[in-house]
Amino acid sequence: MKKICFLLVLTGVIIGVPYIGHTNSISPLKNISEIFSDLIIDIEKKDASGTDKKDGEIRIKITGGQAPYSISLFSTTIKAQKFEGNEVNIDNLSSGTYLFIIQDSNKEIKQESVTILTRQ
Repeated sequence: MKKICFLLVLTGVIIGVPYIGHTNSISPLKNISEIFSDLIIDIEKKDASGTDKKDGEIRIKITGGQAPYSISLFSTTIKAQKFEGNEVNIDNLSSGTYLFIIQDSNKEIKQESVTILTRQ
């Protein structure tokens, strides 16, 4: 009987008390809201005013997830770029498709594609 009671108290699961075990600096416990919060990407764009114009714009704002954020930009119209932070403003864009890969410090990754058109 002593062994059974000790097991119940040690695990705590059967009696409904969460087990609080040993933690170390390699894998500390985290706030559950930080682990499960999703990255939210808000994107605004302004199309280019003409075929040869470079006046398009893309604005990105990141919330959720866990900062800091890393943003990589790929396109056939400009050189690949990398940004840090939760807001990015990119100006002087010609018409084309721009791919953004966003990663937070929890290694959650989202990708977004934005197409700048030519206004008529």
